[in-house]
Amino acid sequence: MLKENDRSAQIAAFSCLKPSLMHRAVPALQNYSRKAAVKEKLQRRRRIKNPAVFLVKKNPAFPLPPGRCSSEDRKLYPEPLPVTITMATEEAAVAGGAKHPTTMLHSRYYSSREVAVHNTMNDLWVSYLGKVYDLTPLAEQFKGDILLKPILEAAGHDISHWFDEKRKDIRIKIDQLANCQKYHTPRGRFAHIPPLMPMSDWSNAFGTPWWKDPKYEVGYLTEKTRDIRIINTLTGQEQVIEVCSEETVNDILERYLEYNAHAASYTWKYDGVPLKMDKTLEENGIVDEDEIFYDLQMEPDDYRQSILLYFNDDLTVL
Repeated sequence: MLKENDRSAQIAAFSCLKPSLMHRAVPALQNYSRKAAVKEKLQRRRRIKNPAVFLVKKNPAFPLPPGRCSSEDRKLYPEPLPVTITMATEEAAVAGGAKHPTTMLHSRYYSSREVAVHNTMNDLWVSYLGKVYDLTPLAEQFKGDILLKPILEAAGHDISHWFDEKRKDIRIKIDQLANCQKYHTPRGRFAHIPPLMPMSDWSNAFGTPWWKDPKYEVGYLTEKTRDIRIINTLTGQEQVIEVCSEETVNDILERYLEYNAHAASYTWKYDGVPLKMDKTLEENGIVDEDEIFYDLQMEPDDYRQSILLYFNDDLTVL
């Protein structure tokens, strides 16, 4: 029997069939190709951990999901990797006058609760000025250095108070002894902060300081989260999940995959109307009523809005 991953051998075998059997062989090969593509896409999605950067694959029919290319992906694609595009590329394109980036980018939003779980030396995230950053590579670089201590203490927290919002840089102050400007670091001097006095053991050859380097960006920090109830009308199961207010229904679908791998096989409806998957909940008419319930001193969990899922009689897996 032929191996499943040896598609070229299957094509060669099908080419040797009699013409009377080709009408059966060709649909079988096409069906195998679709299943293999979906299976490969699912395997990549499970391997990819960081959703901030996504790769533009040469075949636009099966684009890679957002994420960082892992070592396994490099083994899977031994040829030169496609172009890597970060959120900074999108911002630069818009700043340059382009109405839209040349390639549609996926921007992931995170809640403060999601950032807070990344609070160790081997998994260090922080947020500041509305964005989320993975500083794990920086922690590896400065492992054992006292300059890492303030950053490690802030792991999993928002450090926007370290920065001047107008300058997008660390706050500065006038040093009383030297009577000159210096970075304001009340927790102590940290990585890439120059010393106040000349020091022979400090080098500024590191290039861009970490707080200005876009390679650490993994997504955006949401301004507000909200809970939404999702009910599977086929099985009767329901889950209440926390989502970011800026996320589209497609993004919420990705979060729901944890509970149902066939979530894309359902029609998502609210109040009997199918939802537009590329729109947010607000744009689909699902208004955030938390503030209204707060003003009325009512518990919002008792009146949570619900999205109903209707099965489409297929087994799409993402």
